[in-house]
Amino acid sequence: MRYLIKGVGIPKEDKLWYADILVEDGVIADIADKIEVEAEIVDAKGMIAMPGLCELHAYLREPGYEYKETIKSATYAALHGGYTTVVAMPETLPVIDSVEMVDSFMMKAMRDSAVEICPAVSITMGLGGEYITNLREIKEKGIMCCCDGKRSIANANLARKAMLSARDVDIPLFVYCEDMNIRGMGLINESESAKKLGLLPVSRLAENLLVSRDCIMALETGARIHIMNISTKESVEIIRFYKDKGAYITCDVSINNLLMSDGDIVEDLGIYSFNPPLRDMFDIKALIEGLKDGTIDHISCDHTPNHPSEKLCSIKTACAGVAGFETALALCYTYLVEKKKLTLSELVKKLSDNPRRILGLPEYKLEKGAKATFLLADITRTVSAESLNQFTLSKITPYQGAQVKGDVSYVFVDGNINLKK
Repeated sequence: MRYLIKGVGIPKEDKLWYADILVEDGVIADIADKIEVEAEIVDAKGMIAMPGLCELHAYLREPGYEYKETIKSATYAALHGGYTTVVAMPETLPVIDSVEMVDSFMMKAMRDSAVEICPAVSITMGLGGEYITNLREIKEKGIMCCCDGKRSIANANLARKAMLSARDVDIPLFVYCEDMNIRGMGLINESESAKKLGLLPVSRLAENLLVSRDCIMALETGARIHIMNISTKESVEIIRFYKDKGAYITCDVSINNLLMSDGDIVEDLGIYSFNPPLRDMFDIKALIEGLKDGTIDHISCDHTPNHPSEKLCSIKTACAGVAGFETALALCYTYLVEKKKLTLSELVKKLSDNPRRILGLPEYKLEKGAKATFLLADITRTVSAESLNQFTLSKITPYQGAQVKGDVSYVFVDGNINLKK
C-alpha cells in the first residue's frame, strides 16, 4: 500500500519542517516540501511526525497479576500512545528468570501483543536477590537486557557479580537504586508534606547511596548499566561525574518525577504513591538540566498499572505507580516542549533514539529510505489527560483535569497503518 502524508510537521533541529512523506513498500520512499503522486492521502495538517517510541521499563503484569493489566491491554495502550517497542519487566508470577519462562511469555506476547515486546530477564533467580540467573543460556533467546525491576540488589558483592555476568554476555544491566534499609517503611519524600500529613518520610539518601555504589562498580567492572527512575539532584550529579570518567552508564527519569513534586501532595491519596517518591522543585530543575545536557538519556512513561482499589485509598496502603503509555507523549509535549524546557528534537532523542540505542536496536529515522515506523500526533487539539486512558485497565491518573496536546492519531509500523483514530 502507498500512503502520502500531507503537510506534517517534522522535527528538524529546533524547528518544524512542514513537508509531505511518501510511504511505500515499508519504507519512506520520499520526503519533500511537496509530493504529488497517486496514493492514499493522509491529511496531517496540525500534526507532527515522530519515530516510533521506545519504553525501557514497563510492567505488563501478565502472567500473575491480570487483575491489574494484561499483555493485550498494556500493549494496545502502548500503541495508542505511540510506542512501538516496549521492554517488559520480569516482575511477573512466575518470574521471567529462565528459558522456559521466556518462551512462555513470548508465546503469549506473539498471540496478544500490539507492539514489539522485548522481555527483560531477572538478574537474580525469582527476584530473590541471592543467586545470579544463568544469563548465558537465556541470552540465546535474544534477550536484550536484564534487571530485577524495582528491586535493588542489597548485597554489594552480588551486585558486582551481576554486573560481571551481564558484561560477559554483552547486555546492559538495568538497576533500580534504593537502599531499603534506609527507606524502611517510608512513604513520601522527606518534606513538609510528609510532616503535615503524618506520613513516614523517605530519605533521598536511600537513592543517592546506591546510585553512587553502582556507578563506582560500573566504572570498575566495565559493565554497561542503565539506572532506572532517578529522582534526585544528587543522582544527576553523581551520574554526570561517572559518565565523564568513562563509565558505561545510561539512565532515565519518570515523567511523573518531572511533572509533579512533593508539594502537590496535599492529601493522603494513594494516587500520589510512586517509586521513587515525588521529590522537590530543586530536584525537578536538576532533572531537566540533566535531560538538556545529556546526563539523562531517556524519559520513561514508567507504565505501572494498578487496580483502582490499590490507588483510591491512603498512601499507607496504596500500590506505587500509575499507567503511563497513553498519556506520556501528550504530557511531555504539553509540559516540556510547549513550555520550552525541551525542544521537540530533544524529546525524540529521549523517547525514541536513545532507548533504542541502549537496547542495541537501530534508530528509526524520518528520512528517505528509512523504515516507515513513526507516529503522527495532533498538536492543535486539546484533550483531557484522563480521556487518553482508553485501553489500559488502570485508568486512574494523577493528571485528572489536565488539558494536553499531542494525542496520537496514526501509528505506522513497517509502512502499515497499525493505528488510525
